[in-house]
Amino acid sequence: MFAAAPAVAVASLAITVMAKGTGAAIPYAQGMLIGSAGMFAYCLVSLFLIERLHALVGSILA
Repeated sequence: MFAAAPAVAVASLAITVMAKGTGAAIPYAQGMLIGSAGMFAYCLVSLFLIERLHALVGSILA
């Protein structure tokens, strides 16, 4: 599921730029950047929890 998300996001952004112009795509691009930062933070927290509490408990809490 997550493997296709970047490709779909880039394609959607490209279609928005072609249909509505670059100004309309800026909020979408900013949303994608914020989402990627959130995913990165989640991965760091998950990594910390799994290393600290071992795989099962860390995965449950993540």
